[in-house]
Amino acid sequence: WDSIKGVQITGTAEIGTPGSKIFEEGEEAYIKRRHLKGIYIPRCMSFIKITPHKIEYLDTTLKARRLDVRHVLNL
Repeated sequence: WDSIKGVQITGTAEIGTPGSKIFEEGEEAYIKRRHLKGIYIPRCMSFIKITPHKIEYLDTTLKARRLDVRHVLNL
């Protein structure tokens, strides 16, 4: 257990099906981040939008530097 690292995001999830605003926003974000001109998404797929409420960061290697190993950001 000397080198555990991780991030957990707690929040509210919204599912965007084809034709919804969340779906369109997800599609636009994906295209922008991947620097694509366009994409094809099968109708059976959806986008999931997470609105974070809390982010927890765990890094046990920080203990050697006398720092806290767990950090919480409440949003």
